[in-house]
Amino acid sequence: MASFATEMTVLGVGLAFRPSFRADLFRQRAQVDFLEITADHYFNAPPEKLDELDLLAAHFPLIPHGLDLSLGSAEGIDPAYLDQFATLIKRISPPWWSEHLAFTRAGGVSIGHLAALPCSHEALDAVVRNVEAVRRAIDIPLILENVTATVRVPAARWTRRRS
Repeated sequence: MASFATEMTVLGVGLAFRPSFRADLFRQRAQVDFLEITADHYFNAPPEKLDELDLLAAHFPLIPHGLDLSLGSAEGIDPAYLDQFATLIKRISPPWWSEHLAFTRAGGVSIGHLAALPCSHEALDAVVRNVEAVRRAIDIPLILENVTATVRVPAARWTRRRS
């Protein structure tokens, strides 16, 4: 079995796309190999935003990055959000996509923040369940991105599980 690193497509040097530098991006097109796009900006987007997406996809490989999948949520993945992500991925056919290893919902409420996961077996179990659900819906490789923690979150002591 090949290692993960050998299975990844090498794209070169990329940028996180922002509409404010679109003109400069196209003037410097030869220096940029791919773009990371914020996936959420293209969910339920108006026609002009989808035109922007099509323009970018015609000139660059695009890597969609999500902000609100909430892979660490104990309540599971929001199916409507996942459907929007799957639709975007189908439209642009990226070599991979990415999302934060965090939770953004708790108790059915969006917390408006990428919250770090607690260091617990329960949190790990939730991530595994959620990633499995995502992989059933989207067969393109998923890259997990850690979140910044500006303070050390008190962690549950990792202990061996008893069967």
